[in-house]
Amino acid sequence: MSLKLKKCSFFGQSVNYLGHTIRPGLLEVANRNTDAIQGFKVPTTQTELRSFLGLCNVYRRFIPNFARIAAPLTELLKKEHGPSVPQLSEGQLAAFGLLKKALVSPPVLRLPRQGLRYSVDTDACDHQIGCVLFQTHKDGKRYPRGFWTRQIRPRRRSTPPERKKLRNHMGRSDPPTVSPNGGV
Repeated sequence: MSLKLKKCSFFGQSVNYLGHTIRPGLLEVANRNTDAIQGFKVPTTQTELRSFLGLCNVYRRFIPNFARIAAPLTELLKKEHGPSVPQLSEGQLAAFGLLKKALVSPPVLRLPRQGLRYSVDTDACDHQIGCVLFQTHKDGKRYPRGFWTRQIRPRRRSTPPERKKLRNHMGRSDPPTVSPNGGV
Protein backbone atom coordinates (compact mmCIF):
# COMPACT_ATOMS: atom_id res chain seq x y z
CA MET A 1 0.00 0.00 0.00
CA SER A 2 1.22 3.51 -0.70
CA LEU A 3 -0.02 6.87 0.53
CA LYS A 4 -0.01 10.26 -1.15
CA LEU A 5 1.07 12.70 1.54
CA LYS A 6 -0.79 15.64 -0.01
CA LYS A 7 -4.04 13.67 0.40
CA CYS A 8 -3.29 12.77 4.02
CA SER A 9 -3.91 14.75 7.17
CA PHE A 10 -2.66 13.76 10.59
CA PHE A 11 -3.84 14.80 14.07
CA GLY A 12 -6.83 16.70 12.66
CA GLN A 13 -9.95 17.60 14.61
CA SER A 14 -12.33 16.59 11.80
CA VAL A 15 -12.55 14.24 8.83
CA ASN A 16 -14.62 14.64 5.68
CA TYR A 17 -16.01 11.29 4.58
CA LEU A 18 -18.68 10.58 1.97
CA GLY A 19 -20.24 14.04 2.23
CA HIS A 20 -20.21 14.10 6.02
CA THR A 21 -17.93 15.87 8.44
CA ILE A 22 -17.03 13.75 11.44
CA ARG A 23 -15.73 15.50 14.54
CA PRO A 24 -15.19 14.04 18.01
CA GLY A 25 -18.63 12.74 18.98
CA LEU A 26 -20.48 14.63 16.20
CA LEU A 27 -21.71 14.01 12.65
CA GLU A 28 -22.76 16.79 10.26
CA VAL A 29 -23.29 17.55 6.58
CA ALA A 30 -20.07 18.64 4.82
CA ASN A 31 -19.93 22.37 4.04
CA ARG A 32 -19.16 21.86 0.35
CA ASN A 33 -22.43 19.97 -0.03
CA THR A 34 -24.48 22.64 1.70
CA ASP A 35 -23.03 25.13 -0.81
CA ALA A 36 -24.19 22.89 -3.68
CA ILE A 37 -27.65 22.60 -2.12
CA GLN A 38 -27.97 26.38 -1.83
CA GLY A 39 -27.29 26.68 -5.56
CA PHE A 40 -30.08 24.29 -6.60
CA LYS A 41 -32.67 25.94 -8.83
CA VAL A 42 -36.31 24.87 -8.93
CA PRO A 43 -36.34 21.67 -11.02
CA THR A 44 -37.94 21.80 -14.47
CA THR A 45 -37.33 18.18 -15.56
CA GLN A 46 -37.73 14.85 -13.84
CA THR A 47 -33.98 14.31 -14.11
CA GLU A 48 -33.30 17.51 -12.17
CA LEU A 49 -35.97 16.59 -9.61
CA ARG A 50 -34.52 13.08 -9.18
CA SER A 51 -31.07 14.59 -8.75
CA PHE A 52 -32.32 16.95 -6.04
CA LEU A 53 -34.34 14.27 -4.22
CA GLY A 54 -31.39 11.86 -4.47
CA LEU A 55 -29.11 14.37 -2.78
CA CYS A 56 -31.75 14.99 -0.12
CA ASN A 57 -32.11 11.25 0.40
CA VAL A 58 -28.40 10.95 1.24
CA TYR A 59 -28.97 13.31 4.16
CA ARG A 60 -32.48 12.24 5.17
CA ARG A 61 -31.20 11.13 8.60
CA PHE A 62 -30.71 14.85 9.37
CA ILE A 63 -34.26 15.87 8.39
CA PRO A 64 -37.18 15.17 10.72
CA ASN A 65 -40.31 14.13 8.78
CA PHE A 66 -38.38 13.83 5.52
CA ALA A 67 -41.01 11.63 3.83
CA ARG A 68 -43.83 14.05 4.68
CA ILE A 69 -41.89 17.06 3.42
CA ALA A 70 -40.73 15.35 0.20
CA ALA A 71 -44.13 13.77 -0.63
CA PRO A 72 -45.40 16.63 -2.86
CA LEU A 73 -42.20 16.46 -4.91
CA THR A 74 -42.12 12.67 -5.21
CA GLU A 75 -45.67 12.82 -6.62
CA LEU A 76 -44.18 14.61 -9.63
CA LEU A 77 -42.05 11.56 -10.46
CA LYS A 78 -45.08 9.51 -11.52
CA LYS A 79 -45.15 8.48 -15.18
CA GLU A 80 -48.32 10.44 -15.86
CA HIS A 81 -46.35 13.71 -15.67
CA GLY A 82 -43.88 12.79 -18.42
CA PRO A 83 -40.23 13.88 -18.61
CA SER A 84 -40.86 17.54 -17.83
CA VAL A 85 -42.06 18.74 -14.46
CA PRO A 86 -45.23 20.85 -14.57
CA GLN A 87 -45.28 24.28 -12.96
CA LEU A 88 -44.81 23.64 -9.25
CA SER A 89 -47.76 24.39 -7.02
CA GLU A 90 -47.42 26.45 -3.83
CA GLY A 91 -47.22 23.26 -1.74
CA GLN A 92 -44.52 21.79 -3.97
CA LEU A 93 -42.50 25.02 -3.92
CA ALA A 94 -42.85 25.10 -0.14
CA ALA A 95 -41.60 21.48 0.07
CA PHE A 96 -38.63 22.35 -2.17
CA GLY A 97 -37.80 25.35 0.03
CA LEU A 98 -38.18 23.37 3.27
CA LEU A 99 -35.85 20.63 2.06
CA LYS A 100 -33.25 23.16 0.94
CA LYS A 101 -33.49 25.00 4.26
CA ALA A 102 -33.28 21.76 6.27
CA LEU A 103 -30.18 20.67 4.35
CA VAL A 104 -28.40 24.02 4.47
CA SER A 105 -28.77 24.24 8.25
CA PRO A 106 -29.21 20.62 9.40
CA PRO A 107 -28.90 19.55 13.01
CA VAL A 108 -25.58 18.17 14.14
CA LEU A 109 -26.10 14.56 15.18
CA ARG A 110 -24.25 12.97 18.07
CA LEU A 111 -22.26 9.83 17.41
CA PRO A 112 -23.09 6.81 19.60
CA ARG A 113 -21.38 6.31 22.93
CA GLN A 114 -21.03 2.93 24.53
CA GLY A 115 -22.75 2.35 27.82
CA LEU A 116 -25.49 4.96 27.33
CA ARG A 117 -29.17 4.14 26.92
CA TYR A 118 -30.99 4.34 23.60
CA SER A 119 -34.65 5.13 23.04
CA VAL A 120 -36.79 5.26 19.94
CA ASP A 121 -39.78 7.54 19.45
CA THR A 122 -42.17 6.47 16.69
CA ASP A 123 -45.09 8.11 14.99
CA ALA A 124 -47.49 7.18 12.23
CA CYS A 125 -50.18 8.95 10.26
CA ASP A 126 -52.12 8.25 7.07
CA HIS A 127 -49.20 8.87 4.73
CA GLN A 128 -45.97 8.13 6.60
CA ILE A 129 -44.32 6.30 9.46
CA GLY A 130 -41.18 7.43 11.17
CA CYS A 131 -38.95 7.24 14.17
CA VAL A 132 -36.17 9.10 15.91
CA LEU A 133 -33.31 7.28 17.60
CA PHE A 134 -32.17 9.08 20.76
CA GLN A 135 -29.33 8.43 23.14
CA THR A 136 -29.58 9.69 26.71
CA HIS A 137 -26.29 11.24 27.86
CA LYS A 138 -25.01 11.62 31.42
CA ASP A 139 -26.44 15.15 31.64
CA GLY A 140 -29.92 13.56 31.31
CA LYS A 141 -30.62 15.10 27.90
CA ARG A 142 -31.74 13.00 24.95
CA TYR A 143 -29.75 13.73 21.79
CA PRO A 144 -30.96 12.57 18.36
CA ARG A 145 -28.82 10.04 16.53
CA GLY A 146 -30.94 10.08 13.38
CA PHE A 147 -34.38 10.54 11.90
CA TRP A 148 -36.04 7.88 9.73
CA THR A 149 -39.28 8.29 7.80
CA ARG A 150 -41.00 6.48 5.00
CA GLN A 151 -44.10 7.08 2.93
CA ILE A 152 -46.85 4.52 3.23
CA ARG A 153 -48.04 2.91 0.02
CA PRO A 154 -51.67 3.65 -0.88
CA ARG A 155 -52.79 0.05 -0.26
CA ARG A 156 -51.46 0.23 3.34
CA ARG A 157 -52.99 3.61 4.20
CA SER A 158 -56.15 2.08 5.65
CA THR A 159 -54.12 0.34 8.38
CA PRO A 160 -54.83 1.83 11.85
CA PRO A 161 -52.00 4.05 13.22
CA GLU A 162 -51.30 1.63 16.09
CA ARG A 163 -50.50 -1.15 13.59
CA LYS A 164 -48.37 1.25 11.54
CA LYS A 165 -46.32 2.03 14.66
CA LEU A 166 -46.05 -1.68 15.41
CA ARG A 167 -44.92 -2.35 11.82
CA ASN A 168 -42.31 0.38 12.32
CA HIS A 169 -41.06 -1.37 15.49
CA MET A 170 -41.09 -4.78 13.80
CA GLY A 171 -38.60 -3.67 11.16
CA ARG A 172 -40.77 -3.52 8.10
CA SER A 173 -39.96 0.13 7.39
CA ASP A 174 -36.20 -0.13 7.82
CA PRO A 175 -35.91 1.45 11.29
CA PRO A 176 -32.47 1.82 12.81
CA THR A 177 -30.91 -1.14 14.50
CA VAL A 178 -28.32 -0.72 17.20
CA SER A 179 -25.36 -3.05 17.17
CA PRO A 180 -23.80 -4.27 20.45
CA ASN A 181 -20.86 -1.86 20.07
CA GLY A 182 -23.21 1.15 19.90
CA GLY A 183 -23.18 1.68 16.12
CA VAL A 184 -26.26 2.13 14.03
